[in-house]
Amino acid sequence: MTEHASTPQAAAEPNVLWQPPPQVAAGSRLARFQGWLDHTHGVATADYEQLWLWSVEHPSRFWPALWEFFEVKASAPYECVLGSTDMPGAAWFPGARLNYAEHIFAHATDERPALLALSEGHEPRPVSWAELRHQVAALAATLRGWGVRPGDRVAGYLPNTPHAVVALLAAASIGAVWACCPPDYGTGAVVDRLQQIEPSVLIAVAGYRYGGKDYDRSEDLRAILAALPSVRRVVLVPFSSATQAVSGWHSWEEVTTAAAELRFEQVAFDHPLWILYSSGTLVRPGGLAAARRDRGPLRRQPRLPWTGRVVGHRRRHPRRVLRHQRRASPRLRQGRSASGHDTGSRCAALHHVHRLAAADRRVAMGV
Repeated sequence: MTEHASTPQAAAEPNVLWQPPPQVAAGSRLARFQGWLDHTHGVATADYEQLWLWSVEHPSRFWPALWEFFEVKASAPYECVLGSTDMPGAAWFPGARLNYAEHIFAHATDERPALLALSEGHEPRPVSWAELRHQVAALAATLRGWGVRPGDRVAGYLPNTPHAVVALLAAASIGAVWACCPPDYGTGAVVDRLQQIEPSVLIAVAGYRYGGKDYDRSEDLRAILAALPSVRRVVLVPFSSATQAVSGWHSWEEVTTAAAELRFEQVAFDHPLWILYSSGTLVRPGGLAAARRDRGPLRRQPRLPWTGRVVGHRRRHPRRVLRHQRRASPRLRQGRSASGHDTGSRCAALHHVHRLAAADRRVAMGV
């Protein structure tokens, strides 16, 4: 028996600036989901508004249907849709174990490239799924070899290039947490963001090109590293043929060339995926830890935020806003670490990330 969703109350008719032709709308993924929902679950929705209303009135039915429609893979099934409805802190799909990067590669194909890279002064360059997988697997194996584990932070100082996508997916494949700042940020702006999360690895570029001009950021990069004592390894991404190797640093080619198996660490549904930041216009930028539920499992194509800024605090629904509060431990409440580095602004972020990482480790060890 077909269930007909209720119709929302009529509102003032908006001024429509554009709408897709009927044949385009009928072939959209949303339309396919509506048809599948009617055929599989007997829920008929005439338009977007009815679908939206049904989704918010029946979340315990909508989200499992979406999970099924998008063929989300999980090594352990979820126990329920919502373990807790507290806000903030709602617990989605407790018990499920999965990996964001695994879903990105689930629909790899030779029929189209994974990425189409556009950069100033160069022709568009397609990146095949095979090339993307190879580089991600190699970098992930390198990170594992360096001791990076689930919950550890890997940071980028990168522009919008395929290197950032590779780094994000490599970190995600091992359960590490990704964060990134673009090289056109001032040194202080980068340090304000990355100091909070104490990354163990920094993948960086020493310059960028904009408006027909190359901007050297070598000195800025050294200053950033001097302010990040947690960084144990540095990977230098070339931005021009003039990029110089630095003793003790690793080249991008070195960490992405070797053949390796791409393995996907299975983590909890709310395990941190990446950390984005508020703009920092009025106060020091705050970190927002986005879990794997925010975009990953329910998207088939990688549309990834590379440079880590949240405009107007509207980047999806993070698990929690990590406020700059001096809490978590008596030593951290004093605002200084044993080494003398300022810790007050990063306490909340570290407390949140470390707590979730510790919980995942306990699950992995069967504790």
